[in-house]
Amino acid sequence: MKKERVNGQDLAQHIGEEAILLGEVKEINPLGKSVQLRAPDDTIVNVTLPTPINEYCDGYLEVWGTIQSKSTMSCFSYVFFPRTMFKKHEYIFSRRAAIHRSFNGTSCIRQQEVESV
Repeated sequence: MKKERVNGQDLAQHIGEEAILLGEVKEINPLGKSVQLRAPDDTIVNVTLPTPINEYCDGYLEVWGTIQSKSTMSCFSYVFFPRTMFKKHEYIFSRRAAIHRSFNGTSCIRQQEVESV
């Protein structure tokens, strides 16, 4: 099954499906087991993580997981992009794709290898 890129407003139409969401990290649960992301369409999405985050995350997460409800995802893999990788407001989001421009060469952190892209 092909994973579809979604925005926050798309979640309700894809409940139970696997999808990819890119969002800005707004809040991390004190135990690190979940995060709150702001999607490109300004929708807040709660994401449950497979393993706790125990590091400082100021930036963006690309989450691969299963949509649980109109505002939640269960993540099986994620990639963290530090805020320094993006020049302010130089990323473009379309309805079904996230196209990132202006990386400054900083490497990203991959929590788990994604087997199918």
